[in-house]
Parts: sequence; C-alpha cells; structure tokens
Amino acid sequence: MEDSAAELLSLGLFRPDDLHRPLADLSFGQRRRLEVALLVTSGADLMLVDEPTNHLSPALVEELEEALDAFAGTVRPGDP
Repeated sequence: MEDSAAELLSLGLFRPDDLHRPLADLSFGQRRRLEVALLVTSGADLMLVDEPTNHLSPALVEELEEALDAFAGTVRPGDP
C-alpha cells in the first residue's frame, strides 16, 4: 500500500491528503487524474501529450504528424 501511495504521489497528480478520500468525495477533475494515474501505472504502452505542437517549428510539426501517421497503435486526438 505504501509503495502504491508513493507511486501515485510521484506522478504529481495528487496531494497526500487526497489518497485517503473516498472515491465518491473526489471532484470530477480528481477522478480524471485518478484514471490517468491508473493508466500510467498499469504498464500500458501509452503516451499522453497536451498541446504537442506548441513551440515547434512548422517542420517539426510535420515530422510529428508523420510519426503519428506511421504509428501502428491507436492515436486519438483530443478536443480541438
């Protein structure tokens, strides 16, 4: 249990007090963070990006798009 708590806290998604709260008491955002934490710690082959093209040159944006197009796994775009 302590190892799991340490791992969750190391992700920076929760405060120590959050780990002792019942699921029903978590806000919508806290529940989404818990879902992300479960995915990240499950060993899933996963990459999460937020605004991946910010601060990239147009050439690098094209390279990123080509790499995602060539990726054999699932790519799900977020909300625009």
